[in-house]
Amino acid sequence: MESGIQIIKKVIQVANANIDFDERLQGILELLTHQGTIQKGALLLLAPNKEMLELKNISPRETPRPTWSIPLSKNPFADCLKNRRFLFIPRLNRKEHKNLLKIPFFKGYASLLVWPVEDDNYLYGLLCLLSQEGRPQGTEDQEIFQMVCREMAGVIRNSRIYTEAKKRIAELSVLYQVGKVIGSTLELEDLVERTVAIIAQVINARGSALIITHGADQAVKIEAEFGVIPPFTKGVLTREILEGKGPYISPLETPKDPLPAVTEEMPIEAHARGKGVPTSWMCAPLRFKGPYQGRLCVYGRVAMEAEAEAQFSQDDLSILSTIGNIIASSLENALTFQQLEILARKNEMMVKSLSILYQINSAMMTTASYEELLRIILESITLKEGLGFNRAILLLMDEESKRLKGVKGSAQEREPVSEKERPETSDTGLSRLLVAKASRVSAEALALDRQIQAISLPLSKENGILAQTVLDGRVFLIKDARRDPRTNKGLVKQLNIDSFASVPIFAKDKVIGVIAVDTYLDRHPIGEEDLQILSMLARQAGLAIENARLYEYIEKTNQELKSAQERLLESEKLMALGEMAAGMAHEIRNPLVSIGGFVRRLFKKFQGDSQVQTYFQVIINEVERLEKTLNEILDFSQDTRGTFKEEDLNQIVGGALELIRRELDENRIAVQKELNPLPRVFCDG
Repeated sequence: MESGIQIIKKVIQVANANIDFDERLQGILELLTHQGTIQKGALLLLAPNKEMLELKNISPRETPRPTWSIPLSKNPFADCLKNRRFLFIPRLNRKEHKNLLKIPFFKGYASLLVWPVEDDNYLYGLLCLLSQEGRPQGTEDQEIFQMVCREMAGVIRNSRIYTEAKKRIAELSVLYQVGKVIGSTLELEDLVERTVAIIAQVINARGSALIITHGADQAVKIEAEFGVIPPFTKGVLTREILEGKGPYISPLETPKDPLPAVTEEMPIEAHARGKGVPTSWMCAPLRFKGPYQGRLCVYGRVAMEAEAEAQFSQDDLSILSTIGNIIASSLENALTFQQLEILARKNEMMVKSLSILYQINSAMMTTASYEELLRIILESITLKEGLGFNRAILLLMDEESKRLKGVKGSAQEREPVSEKERPETSDTGLSRLLVAKASRVSAEALALDRQIQAISLPLSKENGILAQTVLDGRVFLIKDARRDPRTNKGLVKQLNIDSFASVPIFAKDKVIGVIAVDTYLDRHPIGEEDLQILSMLARQAGLAIENARLYEYIEKTNQELKSAQERLLESEKLMALGEMAAGMAHEIRNPLVSIGGFVRRLFKKFQGDSQVQTYFQVIINEVERLEKTLNEILDFSQDTRGTFKEEDLNQIVGGALELIRRELDENRIAVQKELNPLPRVFCDG
């Protein structure tokens, strides 16, 4: 039995020898089995699932090397692995060891020594040593065997690092070449062309093809080819995508019964670039995270001999699958980038449109004038800084006559405004420009308004698209107004319209009018995006028009209320004055009646004295003049509305007789009253 230092020295020499890693482990194991009374040894490594121990090396060597494994759940090694400590079984023939004894390696030995093979970070497996003795000689120094296990762990670690590095170098070589190509661009078409070219070069094939489909219907999204390609490639690849076929190597055979939907042939020129058709091919799926599916294939592996053609190997297929995984991500990124570019352009247009609508809305909020509001709406449609249509007309519903009547129009200036004269329209510039334009109406605009105001259409589909827009409440785009049977030919001729669009104006879910636009100057076709922003503006305009109408109605009502209030105040003043005059007249009339009555009696009594009668006559005349004045005052102050309440008719008759007593006396009329007691009645007394 050698000393511990000598054993460690030899183990280190074997561990660092310039031989294969597996041979190093075998050498260390054989070194241990030749020490003392140890007859047999084995190195067991943990399986990747950590649930099994698998045989790695055995000493003495056996040819062929046996392959067996031990489940951790049914043997005494579990505690050794869990606690990472030495295990000694002096009697290996007990019942609890029956699972071990099923394996021929453990049969026929008295004792078993087990050490964990580990380093500072990982547990790799177990070192098992068997002996015919109950306590083998030379195993007393546990530190020596722990150091040996450390060296074995180092060899295993280095072996795995080397294997992984070798694999990574091969993959990186491919990745470098492919990555250099696919990383050079995000342009989808350029990326696809470069991809099929580099794949054929890396695999050393005569040709390559790529196809990507999209969605449940497997519509072909991308297809590309390079080099010598068989004519039936597209059909085969599409069918394999539908079948979900995995990677494979196959001799090239024309499909005898291709699917009807995939029988399109590649261009005839495709296989004219090489000599003959390739006799083998290799294909791998492209796996995407999104709704895409694809296939990547190479054709005809080029051999070292000039005219010969080699067959593809499993290593080639592995490389192709790896490349497929790499380029699938890049292609999906390119597809996503393409979609993002489209979406970004749409978002940019939407932000611009919303900014324009915001500024238009700000301009509409600056005025309460109905006329200015309509002008702002139309100017925002025709200004180049706004929606940019050449011409716009506004028609509103007349609820009384049930007709669609023209209100205003606006046309783009024929002469373009110079950049120096054009105002700044960023931020709130467009809003200020619209307000300024609405406050200065040109003679041309007034002339167009008069032309538009002459339009009056009954609400029926026979009267054209404008009326139909109100009835249906939807947008219409007419590309040929002169030939379309739905248009009003008289209106088309009057306004010289070739193509136009009409958009309903909604307010509180009710159509209140129509905006019609055209591009008669620049002949620019009206697109869906133009109609969307115009519809959004029409919605805003509808609310603004309704609010302006309500504001005008409220203003008119306020004026009427103010006038009525002034008249009411004046009436109340006159009423108070009349009440005061009536009260004063009643107070004056009672003594005046008495004075007049007495003077008339005195006038009759002193008929012989002319001088006295002259005085009495003057008094009588003045009394009559005062009575006439009092009657006029009472007539003025009398409330024509009447005052209804319960009255005594006998009292009313008595009062009336008192009022005409003088006239009765002058005409020598005697009144005989026979009044019966009557109930009170509701009347104007």
